[in-house]
Amino acid sequence: MKSVAKIENVKRQLIFLKKITMHLYVAFACALVEICSAPGHTFGVNEYIDSFIEDLGTSRNSVSGVWMFASFFSASLVVVVARLMDKWSTRKVLAVVAPTYILVLVLMRFITNVVPELVILMSFMRLLGPECLILISRSTLNRWFVEQRGKASALMSVPTGVIFMTQSILVSFLIKTYGWRNSYSITALILTPCLLIGLVFLRDSPE
Repeated sequence: MKSVAKIENVKRQLIFLKKITMHLYVAFACALVEICSAPGHTFGVNEYIDSFIEDLGTSRNSVSGVWMFASFFSASLVVVVARLMDKWSTRKVLAVVAPTYILVLVLMRFITNVVPELVILMSFMRLLGPECLILISRSTLNRWFVEQRGKASALMSVPTGVIFMTQSILVSFLIKTYGWRNSYSITALILTPCLLIGLVFLRDSPE
């Protein structure tokens, strides 16, 4: 009887350890996915504005107008993305969003005009990055950490906050060293394995 009780106790401990490990994997994946949204945020685009103005022969007001349209465009379509997540799953939506987002970042280096190229690419960069990736990350985290949702969100905000704060320094370095066009390609190259890791470990729910 004692041996049976010990075996059952070991089994419970292994199940608990597996559960904790899986939760940590998912939290790590959510953090990576959210970090990858950085290029599509306002602070991610700010470093490129002077390069857009100089290389595309446009004005600061024009670039601001494009970004305003991109923000409106992404906010209008994020509801559609949320419905697709409910219909399919967050993981399937991420499998579509991630490669499309990388493609948009790569295409940014080939821009030659404001309308329509910059308008289209910035709009989708805003939609796929801050809107879709953060939506996927937060919704997944909320499903996995029901009882300790606030603590999990706070812990995840530490690495994402650090990356977001230092991202402008990295982008500025890349632009000065390799040019703004190559900077987007390098960014896509860096984010690709991060999104792949996120896709591997991200699961829709504990069940």
